[in-house]
Amino acid sequence: MNQFAFSILFILFTFNTVNPPIISADAASKHIGKTVKIVDKVYSSKMRGNDRVLHIGGSAEHQYLTIIIKAEENTDLSEQEKTRYTGYNIYVTGKLVKYKGTPAIIVTNPKQIGIVMVDHDLHQAFN
Repeated sequence: MNQFAFSILFILFTFNTVNPPIISADAASKHIGKTVKIVDKVYSSKMRGNDRVLHIGGSAEHQYLTIIIKAEENTDLSEQEKTRYTGYNIYVTGKLVKYKGTPAIIVTNPKQIGIVMVDHDLHQAFN
């Protein structure tokens, strides 16, 4: 019976890490410490040192979520991707943390983030 219980827990854990829940950016503060997927609009983008910072759900003063793309991941993104986030809907997956009092996701892999360009990309964003 213990092996059965372990198998069920393993399956549930694996399923949960492969497909994190999709939440809105304005709900991010309620999910600190959890791994989630968010699809929303980038209102502004700037460089802070070597890191790229994206403001989601509003301008810097009114954002719901901050996305931080660390410098080493920045090098894996094309120049076009680095500059064209602003004004686009993106999807981002990661663990929510607090950063300067605001919910944030720190991108540690370029596969965590992408631009939703057309409707078929929405399917990718939600799967």
